[in-house]
Amino acid sequence: MTADDEKFDALIAEIRRSLPGGQIPAEVPPPPPAVPAGWYPDPDNTAGPRYGSIPGLRYFDGVEWTEHRAPMQRSQQRQPYPAPPIYVQQNVVAPPVVVNNGGSGLAGLHLLLTFLTCGLWLPVWLLIEILQVAGDR
Repeated sequence: MTADDEKFDALIAEIRRSLPGGQIPAEVPPPPPAVPAGWYPDPDNTAGPRYGSIPGLRYFDGVEWTEHRAPMQRSQQRQPYPAPPIYVQQNVVAPPVVVNNGGSGLAGLHLLLTFLTCGLWLPVWLLIEILQVAGDR
């Protein structure tokens, strides 16, 4: 037995002492694959030209890509995204609001008379409006 073999045996004995039960597992199972095995769109798309430019599928065994290829069915092909809907905003113009606050509707005439008489009509206009308000009550 060589010195390297003795070191190796000592290392194995130390590992056995540190493990519960003193047993070294015969084989550690591999971790489950991150991506499950199955048919996926071919990353190389080498099957496309072979099948009339239809994108192809390739089998992934969970670890690596295999050489198994198949054409993608028409229903499995990637469809382009539909166009976004177009929203049309219609500007609706409301009719003008007419406010009638109970006046006689002759304010324009009273204003004209006030200007034509250089303000002499203003007291008459105010008197008419005061009498109208008093009459409405």
